Amino acid sequence: MNFDLRRAGLLLHPASLPSGTLADAERWLDFMDAAGFGMWQMLPLGLPLSGRSPYQCASAFAVDPRLFPPGDRKVSRAGMRDYADWCDRQSHWLDDYARFIAIKREQGGASWTDWPPRCATGNRERWPPSMPVMPMS
Repeated sequence: MNFDLRRAGLLLHPASLPSGTLADAERWLDFMDAAGFGMWQMLPLGLPLSGRSPYQCASAFAVDPRLFPPGDRKVSRAGMRDYADWCDRQSHWLDDYARFIAIKREQGGASWTDWPPRCATGNRERWPPSMPVMPMS
């Protein structure tokens, strides 16, 4: 990429595309190319904790599942193996994220700072005895 050239780009979150999902991404990129734009900058893609602000995400790693178009989600055995392998490789953040989201749902969507000190399934201080109550399988 030649950084000496001036380029134009756009800042647009995928939720602002017509479908509100990444289903329109290819069409959007074609439009940008035809209009002479060379860059698409996106806002964070994580799951918003409150409202729809992309700046208050539940994780720096997890993507908001609502950005993926609904449709046929049939997966082959090989796809399931690939997914299981991916989960194993991502366990350094994925297990805690899954626990956090499950506890947040259990607490009615309340902020983690408002959770009881020792929830039945875990707590905001990550009290070790509570963590095994929610096994990841």
